[in-house]
Amino acid sequence: MVPKRILTSNIGDDTISIIDMDNPEINKKISLAEQRHKKLGPWDMVMKNDKVLYVLNSFDESLMTLDLESFKPCYLKKLGRNPICIKRYNSMLYIINCDSNSLSILDEYDLMVLEEIPLNEKPSDIQIDEFTSTAYIVCSNGCSISIMNLKDNSIEVINLEEQPFKLFLENSIVYVLSYINNGVINFSSISILNPKKKKLKQYKIEGNYMDLTVYDNVVLLTNPEDGYLYEFSITRKKLKKRIHLGGMPSRILRNNSILYVNDMINDDLIIVDLKENKIIKRINVGKEPQGLLLP
Repeated sequence: MVPKRILTSNIGDDTISIIDMDNPEINKKISLAEQRHKKLGPWDMVMKNDKVLYVLNSFDESLMTLDLESFKPCYLKKLGRNPICIKRYNSMLYIINCDSNSLSILDEYDLMVLEEIPLNEKPSDIQIDEFTSTAYIVCSNGCSISIMNLKDNSIEVINLEEQPFKLFLENSIVYVLSYINNGVINFSSISILNPKKKKLKQYKIEGNYMDLTVYDNVVLLTNPEDGYLYEFSITRKKLKKRIHLGGMPSRILRNNSILYVNDMINDDLIIVDLKENKIIKRINVGKEPQGLLLP
């Protein structure tokens, strides 16, 4: 299924770009800061419904809604320090506050904080497995993965030697991208967690990466230093360059065999056909695109 629209949140100019995939040359850029006098830093997004978008502002430390019909933003809720990731599940919002070392759980109907859960140092990403009602949270400076049962909010912690900062979840398998901070320069690691088997496999790879996804039995990674999309074969334990994207590729999302990549240097959304292994389109969006959403 081809998405009808793609959204990017742009931290450089406090805007949301909405790209119509039926006509990608047309995109709507919405300012979030017309009536505010400081930087907002829209970092992440999640849809409330077809007409309303939640926007998480990291610099302003706030949650906003954006009406996608009137294009009017509404300031809603002050949050913890440096909120950087939001997920919606079972009529609740789960927000990672990186500098507060906490997870805020909000009722999405009145945005009341239901619970504030302390985490290890510098939480940076959360993914929710709806099939098992489980949340996975990585804490970079805490060198850990927190596994949270969303039925009772109990937490089990897995400690790592590396600094995990990004997660990808598919078919209840958890993929973790980490920095290696033990004196080894320019190395990262990919950890694969199978919760059912209680097994964690780790692979060290050369290079520094910003995001990951999985396609056709390989892990795809964006490298902001050389502008390449890399792939790591788990079966062959081999890393190689796949496509030169240019610029500073960061956040990635995949829809079947189509990959969407934010380029924070050129202010572009890059669309890649993974079957043809080529870039099929570049679309200029707002300044420094960070968040990326396929509603």
